[in-house]
Amino acid sequence: MSAIEIHLDTRFDAGLSFLRVWQRWRDAHASTPAPQRPLLHYVALCKQAPSPERVLALGATHLEFASLTDALATSLWGLLPGLHRLPFEGGSVQLSLLVAADAPWQPQLRQLSLQATHLQLKHPDAGVEWSLDAINSVAKLCQPGALVWVEPGEDDTQLHALLAQAGFAAERTERETEHHNEHARNFRYAPRWQVRRAASQATRDPSHAIVVGAGLTGAAVAHSLARRGWRVTVLDAAAQPAQGASSLPVGLLVPHVSPDDALISRATRAGVRATLHAAETLLVQGRDWELTGALFSQHNRSRRLPAHWSAENAHTDTWAQDRADGVWHERAAWIKPQALVRSWLAHERIRFIGNSAVATLEKRGADWAVLDAKGHALAQAPLVVLCTAFATRALLPGAALGAMDCVAGQVVTGHWQSDWPHATPVSGEGHFIPAVSGDSAADKAAPFWLSGSTYERAPLADLVAEHAIESTAERLKKLGSKLPAQAATAVQAQLDSSQVSTWRGERCTTSDRLPTVGPVVWQSTPDPASVQVCIGMGSRGLTFAALCAELLAAQLHGEPWPVERRMAQALSSARWHNRDRPV
Repeated sequence: MSAIEIHLDTRFDAGLSFLRVWQRWRDAHASTPAPQRPLLHYVALCKQAPSPERVLALGATHLEFASLTDALATSLWGLLPGLHRLPFEGGSVQLSLLVAADAPWQPQLRQLSLQATHLQLKHPDAGVEWSLDAINSVAKLCQPGALVWVEPGEDDTQLHALLAQAGFAAERTERETEHHNEHARNFRYAPRWQVRRAASQATRDPSHAIVVGAGLTGAAVAHSLARRGWRVTVLDAAAQPAQGASSLPVGLLVPHVSPDDALISRATRAGVRATLHAAETLLVQGRDWELTGALFSQHNRSRRLPAHWSAENAHTDTWAQDRADGVWHERAAWIKPQALVRSWLAHERIRFIGNSAVATLEKRGADWAVLDAKGHALAQAPLVVLCTAFATRALLPGAALGAMDCVAGQVVTGHWQSDWPHATPVSGEGHFIPAVSGDSAADKAAPFWLSGSTYERAPLADLVAEHAIESTAERLKKLGSKLPAQAATAVQAQLDSSQVSTWRGERCTTSDRLPTVGPVVWQSTPDPASVQVCIGMGSRGLTFAALCAELLAAQLHGEPWPVERRMAQALSSARWHNRDRPV
């Protein structure tokens, strides 16, 4: 795969510079098959979230970007303060917007992790002069050799002197200049001193990788690696993918909301956006998934929207609206996990091998061999990623993985009649998903509903279906008016007559309810990043799988991280290294 372009833009405005770079990338790779296109990352600072209206107005005056402005404007929803990853071109073009809002922009830059190859240098506060400290804060995010375009001003003498002090050398590059103002000055980051590069920003060349586990997480990791040029072998003990917890008939994709906008709430918003992009790109709407919205409802109404979410922020209400009957999530959707897993694994660089239960890992030269219970090698590669939930502890004895728990649960499904009144999903104390379409043409006329899930400490084999049915009946009573009366009565009748089915599965949870992503400290090896984990999704596999897979792949390749640094640290496997290991 060609070298990855990483652009940093210190003032996004309406996105004209981004559109120019995107169009140039399109022109350069118009004849390149989609799987072979190099990644383009564009990271931009916004003092305020750009509005769709402003972007569309830009398209009206720059007709050459009309199709691009339409796509960009459509993606500008839910842009609360913080970092947002907006994918385009099937994920080959990644726009990351850091919305600083009223916060000082320099501390916000420290939440970014990237080494830019190109820099669009415009002061975040229009009309304000640059300082050496501000330029140095931007330089820390650039690779040596990065090409810099400086927005021309009335008096650039002082700015150019500051750039020279920060390690930027003046240079004119004709190809770049023709896309900007003809009087623009180009520089190149060429510091005379050695630039220290964080270990987390080291790059790894794609080769062969083994992913153990073919559920949502394993499929997402395999797909993210394959998109970056890896040949990926996916192993699973089951004969087919998505036979564990990912065999759930349908799941509800909805963000977590807390009054203090806790880290888990912000992480789920990032995860929902990542999964929605995967659904829009790979799945069939109406059959595999549906953007329905969902109502969060609890009796005590304790979960309110954060105080800093205001009606003046036009892009907030796409995440949630506070209503009398609960919190309405505009961007919630139901998704069939098995369909998503199959789509992720369909990549041409991924090979799935079933009936392959991994028992141990063994170092063999520069590679790792994964062995079955008899000691036979199932596959061998320089990189292994374990997406094996609670079983990871047995595969990595003594590794610092934190406290994990295995929690079983059940859901109930029944037939949804097409002539029942329209209803939308409801979440809160469990969830209820109505009117889910069947998987095949034969099932299309027989949509179903699903309700769940129970949390039970009993072994999976000991779960009793009657308990799930009773829990669903109790949940239905609490929903009250949240469902049309006719539908609620009919669903209750199905429960009373046991005309329903149950499904059961297990979740792997961590003590802080956040996933664990990244390399593990295990055994003595000169390449500690060669064994990685992506585990602990709990009840939020649909929400976290795509996001965590992209974070893992970005860290392997020295790409911009899809989340803020503080959030990446909260998800990192390194958080367990300095804590007491469980016995």
